[in-house]
Amino acid sequence: MTVRRERLGLTIWPRGPRLALVMMLASGLGLVTWQVLSGGWMVVVDVDVRRWTVAAPSSGRYGLLYAVTLLGQRAVTAPIVVIAAAVVGRRTHSWRPLLGVAGSLAVLAVSGEAFKLAVGRLAPHASHIGLHAGGLSFPGGHAANIVLTGGLLLRLLSGSQAGRAHRRMMKIIWMTLSLLVGVATVVIGFHWATDVVAGWLFGGLLLIFTPSLAPPTLPSRPLTGSETEILRPIHMP
Repeated sequence: MTVRRERLGLTIWPRGPRLALVMMLASGLGLVTWQVLSGGWMVVVDVDVRRWTVAAPSSGRYGLLYAVTLLGQRAVTAPIVVIAAAVVGRRTHSWRPLLGVAGSLAVLAVSGEAFKLAVGRLAPHASHIGLHAGGLSFPGGHAANIVLTGGLLLRLLSGSQAGRAHRRMMKIIWMTLSLLVGVATVVIGFHWATDVVAGWLFGGLLLIFTPSLAPPTLPSRPLTGSETEILRPIHMP
């Protein structure tokens, strides 16, 4: 029996509205990357934002902001989403949630590190501003990680049993945490503003290309004549 790939959740390349979203995110990521590499107006905004964060009063805020940035570290979020995937997989008798999460995290680690090394941007707290200088600031890993892992956790927890209000509340929490982590890394001096924007876009792209985490479902169809014959009870003489 031939089963459609869409019903099995094996289709990775997005279509329709998801394809339009991919094009938007990819275009935005390309624009920010080009601005950083060419020293465009976004870099000027980066410097202005950095001056503002340095000039702002800092007493008592560092500990709180640093605690917020921990939510964007893979060492904190990865175990949570992996455990959630294992629980969902055990409940649905499927390896798909765990394999999908593990694959997405691996792609983020490898591609994100390669992206950072290619740009080599130094963090704001470095002694000087520079590209291709061995820095790992662009794109922001905290921002990319919270978008991807938060989105994966949202997929795992908002299954078919979750109501619409429940899904909406979880999306609001996810977007709020992503925003807070990104802003905290800028204010604390871990990243430039464009690093965070690029991280959000990069994490969103990886999330869209993550295959479905739900177990496969076979489409219902009427039985053929031969299948009906097989299932017919046998009457012993």
